[in-house]
Amino acid sequence: MNSLRVLIIFLSLLILKTTGISAEMPSPNPFPPDPFYNPQGTLEEAITKLNLSYTEFKKKAHENFKAEKEFIRDKRVKKKISLKRADISYALASKRLEDRLAFLEKKFQSTKSILTERYALQVEAEKTKTHAETSRNYSQALVQMEQECADLEKNAQDNFYKEKRKIERSLSSLEKSESDKRSELKKAQKNLGSELAQIKNDCIAKETQLKNKIQDLALRIEKESQIAWKKEMAHRKKQEKELRRQARKKPVEPLPLEKPEGEERPSKIQTLFTSLKLHGILSEEVAYRTSNPDQFSKIKSMVNLSQSTRWSDNLRFKFSERAYYDAVFSGTDRYKDEVEDDQQWEVELRDAFFDYSMGPMDWRIGKQQIVWGDAMAIFVADVVNGKDLREYILPDFEQVRINQWSGVMNFTQGNFTGEFLFSKPEFHKLGKAGSEFEFMAPVPAGTVVNKKIEPESFPKHGDMGGKMNILLGGLDLGMFYLYSWEKFPIYVRELNGSYTPSYLRKDIVGLTFSKDVVADSILKGELAVVPNQPYNVFDPLDVDGVDRRSTVNYVLGIDHTFFEKWESNFQILQQLIDGSDRYLINQKSRSTHGSFWLKTDIAHGKLEPQVIAIFGLDRKDHLIRPKIVWNCTDNIRFHLGADVFIGQPQTGLFGIFENRDRIYSNLEFHF
Repeated sequence: MNSLRVLIIFLSLLILKTTGISAEMPSPNPFPPDPFYNPQGTLEEAITKLNLSYTEFKKKAHENFKAEKEFIRDKRVKKKISLKRADISYALASKRLEDRLAFLEKKFQSTKSILTERYALQVEAEKTKTHAETSRNYSQALVQMEQECADLEKNAQDNFYKEKRKIERSLSSLEKSESDKRSELKKAQKNLGSELAQIKNDCIAKETQLKNKIQDLALRIEKESQIAWKKEMAHRKKQEKELRRQARKKPVEPLPLEKPEGEERPSKIQTLFTSLKLHGILSEEVAYRTSNPDQFSKIKSMVNLSQSTRWSDNLRFKFSERAYYDAVFSGTDRYKDEVEDDQQWEVELRDAFFDYSMGPMDWRIGKQQIVWGDAMAIFVADVVNGKDLREYILPDFEQVRINQWSGVMNFTQGNFTGEFLFSKPEFHKLGKAGSEFEFMAPVPAGTVVNKKIEPESFPKHGDMGGKMNILLGGLDLGMFYLYSWEKFPIYVRELNGSYTPSYLRKDIVGLTFSKDVVADSILKGELAVVPNQPYNVFDPLDVDGVDRRSTVNYVLGIDHTFFEKWESNFQILQQLIDGSDRYLINQKSRSTHGSFWLKTDIAHGKLEPQVIAIFGLDRKDHLIRPKIVWNCTDNIRFHLGADVFIGQPQTGLFGIFENRDRIYSNLEFHF
């Protein structure tokens, strides 16, 4: 029995030694010498080997147990041992086997735990070592990165300055190229402007030629139609005469006269009424003086009527009338009776003339306006009609001119136009003493003023003159002469010291021109020379107080449209009087003014703001007139504006009304 136990123990030790299981503790050094050693992989391998050893041991122990069991059975058979003893031996062997297996299980778990702890320590050591190496690598990488960043920054800065210098050189080159291009563009624009001006002049000349040809053709057709009509009428009369002769012999029904194909000639009366055109304007004008004393200076209701009709293709009639009533004279008694009688109400015939055309000749005979100049805001060549200056030059010029009875003949041939006139003179209407725009008499205070003397015989003392225009390559040149009267009264001093207002004769010679200079610009000018202009003077050696001097008035201006919307006009106006201005009354031997006019429209033509300003360039003498027109509808317009006079009182063109500033409104209804 003891020998069996010794055998089992020997076999167990042999198995343990064979499988490599030792009861000794693992090596206290947990760190393998290999730096690339994988602790987690090694632990798994060790546990796998341990499991395999443990499995093999169990397998061999069971095999030994079976062998021992067979050995006991064989021994029992051979030695004839009793079954009970064999069972006890088997039980002991089984007990020893179980104890050994339990010990091995415990040893296996202990070894596994030791391996786990060992490799956990190894992992921590590897982490610490890796962290240290990582920190060193991080510091080295950080230093290297900072160096690289510094190098990159330096390279970037160098590249930036290089690119900057390169861009500056490119910009300089571009600017020079752009300057050259602008110079070339300006030169091209200048050449194009010259070409366009030449083309425009050629177009104007061709248009004029075409108009003349059309007019000649129309006249020829008209003459031919009149001849054909006369022939037809003569043929009809002949037919009627023949029919009447036959009717006397034998009564027969008269045949109807045939009318020309496609034409019915209305009667003269039908033509007169069917071609009648009626136009009128109703207006309400209100003005308020803003200077001391501030008060209403105008509350005027006005109606303007105009009628025109045709008697035939060659004969046309026109009539126009004007009537107004100023309620400001009914609401105050500050004006004198003679002022009220002169300006409170008026009814007058404005136009009453007929036009007759025959070939290149045109006649206009009757009461009319004759306009020779078109200067802005002032009269230079517009010398034929007298002016209604009771409101100075503030109303529209069409209302300021006084219509006069005249006969005018016009002749047109190609680029040439001639005009001859003979008219009954009309003199300026001036405000009475005490009126809003009173002209002071150029006589000493307290002087006796006699009754005004006016020319009586019309044919003998009428105005006569002529004007001709010629178009030369886009230049419209005109020259005129007028034998007329000084329209302002000249106060002639009598021997008894009194003064008699009189109108004196004078000659006026002048010229006008206009020329398209650049796109949307027209240069124009007017000149009027009076070699014998009469002036009142305070010269004690002058017998009648009247001195005749050569006088030159001229205006030079330009019309231009900016941005196809802003219409403008700029002018220089000057008056030159021969001799010294020592004895002149409210006159200078040389006076110069500048003017400008601006106008545009906004809100699709609903609003039209504009301003006219005239400035004295050699003394303080200005007039500023801002205005805005509201086109409410096609028939209703509302005007709102102001008239501002600036200057020395009683001097200059505008300073004489220095205290007559006003604001005004005007509501018009057109029909």
